[in-house]
Formats: sequence, structure tokens, C-alpha cells
Amino acid sequence: PALQRLASPQAEWKSDTTGTGFRTKGYALDNNDKPVFHYRTHGVTVKDATLTLADGRGISREVSIQKPVSNLYFKIAEGSSIVDLGKGMYMVGDHAYYLQVDVTENKPVVRDAQGGKELIMPIAGKLKYTILF
Repeated sequence: PALQRLASPQAEWKSDTTGTGFRTKGYALDNNDKPVFHYRTHGVTVKDATLTLADGRGISREVSIQKPVSNLYFKIAEGSSIVDLGKGMYMVGDHAYYLQVDVTENKPVVRDAQGGKELIMPIAGKLKYTILF
């Protein structure tokens, strides 16, 4: 699951949604007829939208939650390595792809996980990132 409540940024990421109260709520089309998925998890309502960049060089994802709860984290990426290139840019794997994270008040955390790395970020409203290839 992409969202987890963690006691700390280093706490174990669960591999399933047991105990999260996950419920899909379907989707709606935005003004450009692109789907925005709706679901509930950890007591919050989530809107999740993914769009292809106009130039075709990547994919943008925006996740927003209503009525934020404490210690809620979003897993942005996982790979054999994740390198912080500065200014919200990350390289995942051996140049497999790049991520540009819109950093507001919360900074992403690169952490060790099962022989690789994870990029997670606290979410307290809206999170937006772009996968560049």
C-alpha cells in the first residue's frame, strides 16, 4: 500500500492493508476527462490522480487527503538505490528513472528497506511528484 501510519520514519512498512480500513470509493473524471481515484484508508479520504506529461517525458501523480492524521506517510519509490540529487530530484536504481518531488513543508526520507532503499514522505494535505524518463 502507498499510505501507511508509522510511529517514526524508520518503522517497518507493512506489506498489506490489514487494519488500515482501506475501502475503494471509485473514481470521477476531472475537467480533462482523466480519472481521479477516491478511497479511504487510515481514517482519511484520499484523491489520487495520475497524468501523462504533455511532452510525453514522464508521469505526474498528485495525492491529496482530507482531514490529515498524524504520522501518515506515502511511499513514493523503492529500488536498489535512491540518490538525493538536491532540489527535490531523486535518482532511483541505476539510472532507471528520476523523480521530481514538489517539496513543501515536509521533506522526503530515503531509508534502508529489505536490501534496498525506499523514498517516503509525510503527507498532511497534498503530495505531488513526477516520474521522469
